[in-house]
Amino acid sequence: LEAAFRSAREALGPVRSVAAHLAATLSPSPIVARRHYIETGTLRHVEVRPTTVAALPDAAARPSDSDAVLLVALCDTARERTEVVEAAREITDPAVVVLVPRPLAGLRDVIEEEAAWRWVTTHTPALGTDAYAAEEASRQVEAAATALARRLDDVLGVTTGRGAVGAEWLHLGELVDVAGSRAALAFLSDVCEAVYPDAPRVANELINRAAPSSAAKSARIRLVEGVLDRAHRPMLGLSETAFPPEKAMYLSILRAGRLHREVDGAWGFHLPTDDDDPARLRPALLHLRDRLLEDDLAKVPVLDLFAALAAPPFGVREGLLHLLLAVFVRIYERDVALYEDGVFSRRATPEQFQRLDKAPERFALQFCAVEG
Repeated sequence: LEAAFRSAREALGPVRSVAAHLAATLSPSPIVARRHYIETGTLRHVEVRPTTVAALPDAAARPSDSDAVLLVALCDTARERTEVVEAAREITDPAVVVLVPRPLAGLRDVIEEEAAWRWVTTHTPALGTDAYAAEEASRQVEAAATALARRLDDVLGVTTGRGAVGAEWLHLGELVDVAGSRAALAFLSDVCEAVYPDAPRVANELINRAAPSSAAKSARIRLVEGVLDRAHRPMLGLSETAFPPEKAMYLSILRAGRLHREVDGAWGFHLPTDDDDPARLRPALLHLRDRLLEDDLAKVPVLDLFAALAAPPFGVREGLLHLLLAVFVRIYERDVALYEDGVFSRRATPEQFQRLDKAPERFALQFCAVEG
């Protein structure tokens, strides 16, 4: 094994740049903004994106499927660290945070050892006939991997232990005081709140998610039917005694959000007021109205409306989009026209929304206020 290990070190050669090596090999899991999730009901992920000093601008500009990005700017020396901190000051995207850990050159030995033992297990044919040697090689790989993981956790472990000890944090071009894993998680939640200040506060995991289940979609369709056809009835005509999933959605969103309520003795849908908007749904609904008004009687594709609500400052999840659109159409039923494949429809129907659920690209809205 010792001879094989030496051969491995010779075959692999030295790691010239620890930063470049880790940037190419690390694949950290996204971080959940926990406090933001507890407060809003929306699960938001922060992508952890390792990069080098040279690649920092490109890494900051690259789009992400996550709600925010934590750029881990890796550097080998103190001089590189100074350079990357200055470069990070130029990144002013509110959804991008830069973490600059301590110089990593000291990790070279443990990285080379771990790589060499892995090379031994895959390039030493004799291990196939020597069970004891194969077991020892596996133990060496595990020990080296554990040692490397501990060292990396100390330097880069944002959410564990002491939280990337000695690292510099930058956001909007300024240094931020973040000490420890709890502070790191709290700060990332602050970032999500700043990026999505108008995000709904909906405590319903069935529907407030990026990819609702088929059961949740079916319940949403049934609830939309009630929104469009039974707005005049208390609880949209839902059973007082049964508790299907659409009833939970109704209570947690439409009732709790002050969207469906009794006014002057009549039940109906109404825009929440500024001082009575517990689910923070008013900003998204007003944006739909304003977006349609901006286009001055033009037809606006539903997909464009969905994209606007999914983006900052709203960050509405896919599960909520269709329900909010149905509520919007109901609130402004006298002023909003629905188009399906370019064909005008003065009143939206549950059947149309079933088709919209499967093919939103076929639909558009137009605001044509009836005045006078």
